[in-house]
Amino acid sequence: MDKYLHQQGFSKGSADSNLYIKIENDKLLILVVYVYDIIFGSNEEAMSQIFALVMQKEFEMSLLGELTYFLGLKIQQNEDGIFLSQTKYLKKILKKYGMEDSKPVCTPMVTGCSLSANDESVAVHQPTYRSMIGSLLYLTGTRPDITHAVGIVGRFQANPKETHLQALKRIFKYLQGTQNYGLWYPRDTDLTLHAYIDVDWAEVWMTGKAQVVVHSL
Repeated sequence: MDKYLHQQGFSKGSADSNLYIKIENDKLLILVVYVYDIIFGSNEEAMSQIFALVMQKEFEMSLLGELTYFLGLKIQQNEDGIFLSQTKYLKKILKKYGMEDSKPVCTPMVTGCSLSANDESVAVHQPTYRSMIGSLLYLTGTRPDITHAVGIVGRFQANPKETHLQALKRIFKYLQGTQNYGLWYPRDTDLTLHAYIDVDWAEVWMTGKAQVVVHSL
């Protein structure tokens, strides 16, 4: 497959070896290969149709139509844009950890939350704690609003305590009330990355160390 795609003018993406890109003038065709599945799309419908016919003939593949679900990811496409969500997966993990009837909260972490590895509260079941973290990490693909909170509680997987577990459960309570959240990509989305750096120059001058926070929109 890899050799054939290169022969057809595709080049591999630099970030993912399963991503292939083909550019012809202002026409763009992108595809992702996952085991025996191929997901593809183009800004030119005719280009997609030609590619589908070629692949069906070359590899005897079946065309399943417009992508709606993939690896727990729901894809809703319409004329205005694309909405990505993991609502079904979220409901599953809420039920798995007994949080489906929990009282929702408005934020994934309390303001000024300070967790420590030296916490003296009661130790909790490590495998369960790690499993909960892993479940949330997969969810961050469409829920960047919980990424920071998950990163914080994920630091204590080696020796989780009751305080850490309570902070972790708060994320699930937040998700309970925001199950239909996801990522919306309008058709006219500007894909330009804007980065901002906030540096405490006074601290740099006094300590010789910089604490840099990068924000992207």
